[in-house]
Amino acid sequence: MTTTPDQPRALTGLNAALSEMKDAERLAEYIEVMRSSGSYVTHDVPDGPVFSIETRSANGMHHIVGIEPRQLSDQQEVLPPPGEADSAVLRSAVRGLLDLTGYESGTARVEVVLLPQGPRINAIWLDAAHWGAE
Repeated sequence: MTTTPDQPRALTGLNAALSEMKDAERLAEYIEVMRSSGSYVTHDVPDGPVFSIETRSANGMHHIVGIEPRQLSDQQEVLPPPGEADSAVLRSAVRGLLDLTGYESGTARVEVVLLPQGPRINAIWLDAAHWGAE
């Protein structure tokens, strides 16, 4: 079998698509866990600054009530609040997550780790009594 110059590019595209499918499947699993239990916590916390974001949602509009650095139990230093650019990234990630889950109204607390690759959701706790139409 002969190969063409386009085959490696096609395989790269296929690998990227499969990776995206795995990510989408994992997200769907997370959403199902959150819907059934009202919370989700990952077990592998990546290395990076962790922030707790408090929200209040009404009619699908998500309002960020507060962003606080999360003090890990073994840390002695007081962590500074995020800068404006990091705050914007955190707000966007949390609002996007709440939109994806279909959360309509109530309170939520989302723990996010800021990594060089972007934000990563570490945990979420929802007021499960206030889901949108299911």
